[in-house]
Amino acid sequence: MSWINDEYQKLDRSPRALRKFGWTVGPVILLLGALFVWRHRGAGWPLVSIGFFLILAAALAPSILKWVHGPWMIAALALGWVMTRILLTIVFFLVVTPVGLLQRLFGKRAIEVDFGGGAATYWQVRTSRSVPEDYEKQF
Repeated sequence: MSWINDEYQKLDRSPRALRKFGWTVGPVILLLGALFVWRHRGAGWPLVSIGFFLILAAALAPSILKWVHGPWMIAALALGWVMTRILLTIVFFLVVTPVGLLQRLFGKRAIEVDFGGGAATYWQVRTSRSVPEDYEKQF
């Protein structure tokens, strides 16, 4: 997986970024552990200690977090790659495909993909005349 290595090399691993990582991930894990301790009577103490360690390391010595930050970001990059493909597939099959099927059902053609055999030209005549101002702010 060289793409993960390429993306990992581009990441900011400065002390400021490591501190930000500790201050972001630490409280989330700490709160998740506290929720487990509250709901399951003690099952979340490992998470509480990990969250506390991340917060403490972010405050005192952010360079320690490089050993946690690296694997965490590699896992995040891999998970992002997988989830992107899953979400795009879901959007395609739940949005794009039904729209295309409905257009085909009602005879709407979004683009002309086949040429009429008897056409003298394939040029499409525009109904309005364009002026140079139309090209300034297109969106």
